[in-house]
Amino acid sequence: MSTLTLALSKGRILDETLPLLAQAGIVPAEDPETSRKLILPTNQAGVSLVMLRATDVPTYVQYGAADAGVAGKDVLLEHGGEGLFQPLDLGIGRCRLVVAVKRSYDWKGTVQRGARIRVATKYVKTAREHFAAKGMHVDLIKLYGSMELAPLVGLADAIVDLVSTGNTLKANDLVAVEDIMPISARLVVNPGALEDEARRRAAAARCACPRRQSGCAMNTALELRRLDTAARGFDGELGALIAFESGQDEARRRDGGADRQRCPRARRCRAARLYAPLRPPRRDVGGRAGNHGARRCGARTNALPVAQRDALGAAAARIRAFHERQKVGGWSFTEADGTELGQRVTPLDRVGVYVPGGKAAYPSSVLMNVIPAHVAGVREIVMVVPAPDGVRNRWCSPRRIWPA
Repeated sequence: MSTLTLALSKGRILDETLPLLAQAGIVPAEDPETSRKLILPTNQAGVSLVMLRATDVPTYVQYGAADAGVAGKDVLLEHGGEGLFQPLDLGIGRCRLVVAVKRSYDWKGTVQRGARIRVATKYVKTAREHFAAKGMHVDLIKLYGSMELAPLVGLADAIVDLVSTGNTLKANDLVAVEDIMPISARLVVNPGALEDEARRRAAAARCACPRRQSGCAMNTALELRRLDTAARGFDGELGALIAFESGQDEARRRDGGADRQRCPRARRCRAARLYAPLRPPRRDVGGRAGNHGARRCGARTNALPVAQRDALGAAAARIRAFHERQKVGGWSFTEADGTELGQRVTPLDRVGVYVPGGKAAYPSSVLMNVIPAHVAGVREIVMVVPAPDGVRNRWCSPRRIWPA
């Protein structure tokens, strides 16, 4: 039986999370507020709760110690969100992250003068980004609680903290002077756990091939869902569906080739057609991918008038010359103790270039994107152009192909 571990933290978020879990049929076997246990079983045999500090929830989920968890946006911003999938804003634990000062403090004048100030906060990373965006010079002081005390005793000029009702600020004669952002709790999921669940669902949902009775051993799965873009949980449902489909695609890549060989009626079996796009390109005896379309398009460039070819050639030369001057190379130097320092510039292996227009020709889009990439040393450049009316190769305009 598969197990699911949820990371939660005590406090307001837990109080608002438990009713949501109850709606999903998950109830802890013991009261999390009074129990001394850190791992709590639930009424569901495969689900357990892990009780943590709020700041530790993203870390436990990131490294796979918990499959999912509930954390405030403020905590996720400080954590950075690396290695986490955030499919859903639960809409609980709502509050604001604000800048607050003493009522008698001239905040507006301080900002206008560009004076350097001291700010006390638990959210150092978020505060640094906020004040940097405003061009303000601040010294940040890391605190873990009782932020309102810092301006009162002269430790800081301002604080950055969470505010719900504002009663604590009023009680300490402080006022909020800037709203940084609204805060609420998010569901966070470990991507690996989500992928495992997608594979489990794919295996459970697999149905027999319609022609299995006649010797076809291939199985496939089909799931039709309609998502409402105006619904509150659209982003989360879409993310979960994409993850599920990714698991399906990986299974097809892994098993598709063998399944096609086992199926004597693969070309007539509708299920087998799901694997058709995954076949590698047909290659000739010399090992080169078929390039019939490229040869056809290359031939069409001969129809381009000489004047237009000369104009495009001159434009290409100027663009190349400009970007050659901009090109940044690596450098290094060795210090007296033998330490070598420097910077290595490595070009990308492959880039994609999208050229709009369809029936129209936009050679400038090709020149201004492909040439800089080529100058930078990119080894493979893939150009994508919409096919008008869905007809393949009609995009092959001489004015677009010649620059490429």
